[in-house]
Amino acid sequence: MKAFSFIILLPVFFLAFLSCKKISNPPTVYAETTSYNSLSEFYSQNGVKTETFSINSTLGGSFVSLKGTTVAIPANAFKDSVGNVINGIIKFSFKDIYDKSDMILSDMPTNSDLGAMKSAGEFYLDASYNNYLITSVKTLTISQPSNKPFDAGMQSLTILRTDTAKFVTWTTSCGPMPCGFSITYSAPSYQYYIYSNYFSSSPMGFHWFNTDNLTYFSAFTQTTLSIINTDTTFDPDVFLVFSSENAVFQVYNSNGYTYAFAPVGLTVNIVAVGLKNGILMTEITPLVISPNQTYTLNLKASNITQFTTALKGLN
Repeated sequence: MKAFSFIILLPVFFLAFLSCKKISNPPTVYAETTSYNSLSEFYSQNGVKTETFSINSTLGGSFVSLKGTTVAIPANAFKDSVGNVINGIIKFSFKDIYDKSDMILSDMPTNSDLGAMKSAGEFYLDASYNNYLITSVKTLTISQPSNKPFDAGMQSLTILRTDTAKFVTWTTSCGPMPCGFSITYSAPSYQYYIYSNYFSSSPMGFHWFNTDNLTYFSAFTQTTLSIINTDTTFDPDVFLVFSSENAVFQVYNSNGYTYAFAPVGLTVNIVAVGLKNGILMTEITPLVISPNQTYTLNLKASNITQFTTALKGLN
């Protein structure tokens, strides 16, 4: 009788064992490393993608990006290269960046001559008609969403940036010609106005714009932060990602990685990304800035999935 009971129970235990094995989930497995031919390729593949929109130039209109930026185009707002007002469909190329992770992955930090800036968002705008260059004859209005406390210190800034540019410096001046201005912002949106006759898809046009507080970090005691790369076989890009504000500063290696305007007492994450023999090398390390500080980089082979996930955690 006892033997019979054992024989009946044995399949029950076996089925229970199989059932437990069946519902267990295998761990997520990432490739050990990711390869790129250049950092330009890295940014191109992982940065914010271009959105395209079409507007009837005669009627005017508006479009809204996936991130919520609204671009308003007046009627009859563009002329062609010989000065004729365009009557047709204008194609717009647009990018907008609000998160710190996208600033890094798109290689668009919030650098100025005064150091890091607090950003309410940046955007790229270009326009074309039948693949020809065009110029605006009326003012375009861009409204940026703001999900954070309103900052009356925000200003409209711009840069002349080509795809091959290495250094990014936002400025209030557009060289010999003004390219943008803003009036007092009204919450919850920041509005940016692009001057008539200056927006253009020509190489001299200015396409990258940013809404920033230029002087926010100047209220803090400033010091020199030196970052050392002991592995001289490759030259990584190094960013300071501020924890308390929407700001990313790239420390360029022109005379060593030295930042002379580092705000004492604030926490940053040092984010470094480079290529060693084509392999992606990264580092994300938190750091509280102290007077006359020196930090030594320690990049390790990485894969893009883990790196981008970690970057998004800094937003």
